[in-house]
Amino acid sequence: VTLGEATFVSIATMAPGVGAAFAVIAGAGFAGGALPASVVFALLGCLFVAISIGQLAKRVTSAAGMSSYLAAAFHGGAGFLTGWGTLLVYAAALPSLALLVGNMVGPSFTGAMGLGYTAWWIIGALTCIGLAVVMNYLGAQFGTRVGMLLGAAEIIVMLVISVWMIVAAGDRNTLSVFWTTHADVDGFGGISGIIAGAVYAFLAFIGFDAAAPLGEEARGGLQHTRKQRD
Repeated sequence: VTLGEATFVSIATMAPGVGAAFAVIAGAGFAGGALPASVVFALLGCLFVAISIGQLAKRVTSAAGMSSYLAAAFHGGAGFLTGWGTLLVYAAALPSLALLVGNMVGPSFTGAMGLGYTAWWIIGALTCIGLAVVMNYLGAQFGTRVGMLLGAAEIIVMLVISVWMIVAAGDRNTLSVFWTTHADVDGFGGISGIIAGAVYAFLAFIGFDAAAPLGEEARGGLQHTRKQRD
């Protein structure tokens, strides 16, 4: 796979649209109007973690990703447990995300083609699971290319909505939301509110490390692995 395809795997795993709708917005209950500051705070934390992962990926190109890093740095048992733990998380995440997709598709198509809500959410959930199975069966290259298309569409939609909201706000746009001025929630005033909101904002970025397991499948990773073997 190419660098672009591996990058979009991380973008698709983060799911910025879903993250903004279900994770970032929850932080408003703690950060208040300073929620944008919480997002920036969380983004900086993710950036430092991403730099560390990037440095590890240069030296440990195994397809296992994070579990390989732990095995190389500490002990093989740590990598073994992390690998199985990650597998179980994804096994639980797929059906939950499928139900989420089905729940969003259901209300959107209720009444269309004579099918009610119940039928549509089942169709949406099964389609989501079926797409995941096909992408895994056809291999990493096919899956990453589909991820690029879906990720690009999601980014375009998010950019259009973001620009529209900024333009619609007009004179109400202010840079003060990036500081503690509007962090006025009871019990979470000031920097404590921004940090508490950043916990939820961080959830929206989870998945940015998903490209790491593709290190051995990427063109640069394959060349590096061959040099090590030689």
